[in-house]
Amino acid sequence: MRTQSPSNADTGQQGVLVENALQPGVAWGVMTVDATGQAVEYNSEAERVLRLAGMATVSPGSALPAALDAAANEARAAGKICNRRVTLPTPGNGDLVLDVAAVPLGAAADSNGAILLFRDASTGARYEPSLRRLDRLASVGTLSASMAHEIKNALVAIKAFVDILLEKNPDADLAGIVRREIGRVDSIVSHILNFSMAAQPSFARVDLHRVLDHALRLVQHRVGHKEIVFEREFLARTAGCHGDDHQLEQAFVNILFNAVDAIESTGTLRICTDLLGEDSAAPGRDGSGKCRIRVRISDSGSGISPENMSRIFEPFFTTKSNGTGLGLAVTRRIVTEHRGTMHVESQPGKGTTFVVLLPAAEPDAG
Repeated sequence: MRTQSPSNADTGQQGVLVENALQPGVAWGVMTVDATGQAVEYNSEAERVLRLAGMATVSPGSALPAALDAAANEARAAGKICNRRVTLPTPGNGDLVLDVAAVPLGAAADSNGAILLFRDASTGARYEPSLRRLDRLASVGTLSASMAHEIKNALVAIKAFVDILLEKNPDADLAGIVRREIGRVDSIVSHILNFSMAAQPSFARVDLHRVLDHALRLVQHRVGHKEIVFEREFLARTAGCHGDDHQLEQAFVNILFNAVDAIESTGTLRICTDLLGEDSAAPGRDGSGKCRIRVRISDSGSGISPENMSRIFEPFFTTKSNGTGLGLAVTRRIVTEHRGTMHVESQPGKGTTFVVLLPAAEPDAG
């Protein structure tokens, strides 16, 4: 590029800026402008950025966008390097954010041009709110761990009291639910405390039908004023799998609560199971050749809109006013950790079906 030699004390710094900007792999636009603010010479990155900013043609003599022209004028007037971040409107694609360094060519008294160095900072600017949110979430995580420790201590006394209470007032159905849910809360709190160590599920042989029954009974007690018909059809000949029963119950409870929320006032919620791959010649086995248990949870609710279908498993994505957007993300993680898969089928106005596939355990010998 053709430039004039600066005569001020910033010569060394100007040279370093230009040299760094021209390093391979550094996406800086470099442009020389004359005293009237018109382009003289420029590289391909400068042309690309200015076209993004809406300049139909970039050629010698082209006038600069006002924000870049202002940066060049400031550098010429001050006789020293000017660094700033500028925002350029783009045609229909939002704003273009640029980091700009303007280097004067000559002293402040001279009416010379300037070198403009600029790079696209739009991506970083777009992600700044997400980074701030992650920082807040990290603080929330620290607070949650502290709260979990206190909750775990309180659960010891609560469990002891509930055990005594249920001994004096035995109700088999209620006792089973209460005792199991206290155990599940204790397990969840323990996972929060161990989150930084990425605690793995504790695998044992699990009866998936039993897990589904517990999850269904829990959700049935929390439907409120809604009139929902619950249907279950367990067709899987064997429902044994290797897994963590508390985590699997949490996964299915999350799906069931989503189904309940999707039903406005009246509707049907249905759970079905079957076994895929019993016939070795039929499709349905997983990559290791094992049969798979298929769980289908269907509701007659409002369905999921096409634009939301690809996002429902994203952490923090929710369409509920009081939702966290974590339920389905946690569910998918649990299913994946159990070497399973899941997907969703839905049509707006016709309901939704979540399909979970888990490897079936080998039948017990004898």
